[in-house]
Amino acid sequence: MNINIKNLINMAAIILLAAVFCLVPISRAVSDGNSFIKPVSFSVEPMSLMRSRDLRPQRGSPVIYNDLIYVVSSRGKLVAFDLAGNRGSSVAIAFKPLATPAIDQGRLFVGGDDGKFHCLDLGTGKEIWSYDLKTIDFSPAAVYGSNVIFQSASDRVMALDVETGAWRWEYQHLRIDDLAVRGMASPVIKDGVAYVGLSSGFVAAMDAQTGRLIWKKRVFQGEQFKDVDAPVQVDDTSVYAVSDAGDLAALSRKTGNVFWTYQAGGMAGLALDGDNLYLATDEAELIALDKITGKPAWSTKLLAGRAKLSFLNLPTAPRMIGPEIVTVSRDGQIFFLDKSTGKIEARHHYHTETASPAISVPGGGVLFCDNKGIVRYWRQPASITD
Repeated sequence: MNINIKNLINMAAIILLAAVFCLVPISRAVSDGNSFIKPVSFSVEPMSLMRSRDLRPQRGSPVIYNDLIYVVSSRGKLVAFDLAGNRGSSVAIAFKPLATPAIDQGRLFVGGDDGKFHCLDLGTGKEIWSYDLKTIDFSPAAVYGSNVIFQSASDRVMALDVETGAWRWEYQHLRIDDLAVRGMASPVIKDGVAYVGLSSGFVAAMDAQTGRLIWKKRVFQGEQFKDVDAPVQVDDTSVYAVSDAGDLAALSRKTGNVFWTYQAGGMAGLALDGDNLYLATDEAELIALDKITGKPAWSTKLLAGRAKLSFLNLPTAPRMIGPEIVTVSRDGQIFFLDKSTGKIEARHHYHTETASPAISVPGGGVLFCDNKGIVRYWRQPASITD
């Protein structure tokens, strides 16, 4: 009898301690005295699967235009939110998007699952024009002057007139590998030149107005998986490109000649800020490299998630947010790192898969959209590590 009473007392004590423990907040390491800033979260549409885990990371990212957040959803809706997360307009469109839209002068440009490239009125969703390419995929587009420029799944770089959708110019890239993942990098335009990553390890520079080829170089050699699917980064003198196999190279803007290369195993893409490049790798690392020499400045191993499929723990393309660099892993972790040291200043895990990288918000802040259509937005970087 006494033993049973003692057991009951011990059990009650354990239950009491567990209850107290549950009521006590978990302690978190605070950096620079700042507190964790809970993001504004809002849903694009109920019960939506925004993007498959297998699709490329540039698909489906929100776009910020005139202080509004626009998302083209998987169910064919064009939805707008203000920066407080309040829902604005929501209009139906006749197709599903195959890339992150481009927005310019109140118009939205995006390729659809109907094989057409579309121009829509941003306010009403009404189609202004479309161009039927009968293709299965599109890259995100870039607008330059009167041209909207993009890649299609047939390894074709094309420009259409932004007002009418009329054909302006095109360049047909012929891949030379028997096995290649189609190069679908969005064009990056600087000083009137469009720089484009292509399949089979090629990078090209062409006049953004006329399509005249300035140079094309096979930067990455190998049997397969050398495609340049992530957008290149460009500064005053150089173009920086990364292949699907993880090769990183710096090229001359004038000639395309290679200055240096670095092997890191990074498929997610690059960020460029000041004197450094920032590369997310398939080893779940973030590496900072000197852009002149290609020498690593620091390397930080990101904390692995619990996803059974290892690639879901890998980071998406990094983004620069003030003094910090931000990356989101495909299993739903967001990391804030000090860009000068690589120290992880903040981390939070939402346990929701995402295929899209974070995007920066003008005036400070970052947001990303997960595969269920939930947008999470920080007005400024957080400063707590879980």
